[in-house]
Amino acid sequence: MSNGPRCVAPSGVGNGCGLVQTLGAFIRAVRLGQGLSLSDLARRAYLSKAYLSMVERDARVPSDSVRRNLAEALGVDLPRSPGSSESADTQQREVFSRKPHQ
Repeated sequence: MSNGPRCVAPSGVGNGCGLVQTLGAFIRAVRLGQGLSLSDLARRAYLSKAYLSMVERDARVPSDSVRRNLAEALGVDLPRSPGSSESADTQQREVFSRKPHQ
């Protein structure tokens, strides 16, 4: 059993085996898979080309609102970042909405 990175990309996106190790790599792989240029995606997600490039190189961590814009522009669900307020809020709602075991 491998202790490698978890698969966060659909099969065929990423390094040939469906694995993408970072959010930036995932965004870039999906963008290229859709035939979009950096300029195209930046315009669709309301970002500067320079900022999007930094996100794809993992030089910047996008905010939750930027992540939503990118997800919508690409038509995909982006993997959640572990420390984002959105993921913490979602986890909290899931904990309180679960039915007790009977």
